[in-house]
Amino acid sequence: MSYESGAKYMHEISRASPTALVFLIDQSGSMSEKWGGSGTKSSEVAMILNRLLNNLIMRCTKSDGVRNYFSIGVIGYGLGVKPVLKGNTLFGRDLIPISEIADNPLRIERRKKKEPDGVGGVMEIEVNFPIWLEAEAFNGTPMCGALDYAHKVLERWVDDHPDSYPPTVFNITDGQAGDGDPAMNAAKIKRLETNDGNVLLFNINISSDSSQMVKFPDSVSQFANDPYAVSLYNISSVMPENIIAMLGRSEERNYSRNCKGFILNADAISLIEFLNIGTRTDQQIRRGIDD
Repeated sequence: MSYESGAKYMHEISRASPTALVFLIDQSGSMSEKWGGSGTKSSEVAMILNRLLNNLIMRCTKSDGVRNYFSIGVIGYGLGVKPVLKGNTLFGRDLIPISEIADNPLRIERRKKKEPDGVGGVMEIEVNFPIWLEAEAFNGTPMCGALDYAHKVLERWVDDHPDSYPPTVFNITDGQAGDGDPAMNAAKIKRLETNDGNVLLFNINISSDSSQMVKFPDSVSQFANDPYAVSLYNISSVMPENIIAMLGRSEERNYSRNCKGFILNADAISLIEFLNIGTRTDQQIRRGIDD
């Protein structure tokens, strides 16, 4: 089965047949640089991931509680390669059912949020904001090691879930691999498969200068002279047709059927939008009471 475009990626997601999401987070020293005008790359990425986890929990919450439609791993790479979710029973675990993540935040902060006031304006309210991931920025960029870690974790997972929607890996980084060429490590991940298709690997290169942003290209023509960008493009999976369709509707534009899950020089908004689309499997989550 080809991991580029032949797979269907249409299996239903249920408690009996969940899927897996793995987030590889660059935590190298350069992630301490400013990004987005308000915080550092590391702090903004941590905030975005914490919000995404909370949103995923809400999407899995039914009348009987949080249903385990997802197992989630968040792996940091910088000062080594390791699971980085914190909170009670989560520390050091690489793939965790989402109900356990919901029950074990490190802490809950109060954050301000703007809401419509019902009369045409907005008002500011305080909401609970669970924290599982904290910002870190140390050392180099062992991306190959992180990809190897993801491969080992998902190799076990796909063996245990042969009929599930394939796992998706999101690699969020601001630099090139400091421990070699990631091509072989990425290829090992993308060769893993369930009966519904191969594991998907998406790469998001974040940058303080988003003026040269390239989103979901189908060739290297816009960055052919940048070997680092070409490398990330080459290791990225072609996106399934359902994700391409959602992106097209969201952005009101047509993307090529061969476009890859890769953003070069992403800003915070583009990262948020892609993570939201890339994890939006709602149409495949069963709605029955026995799922």
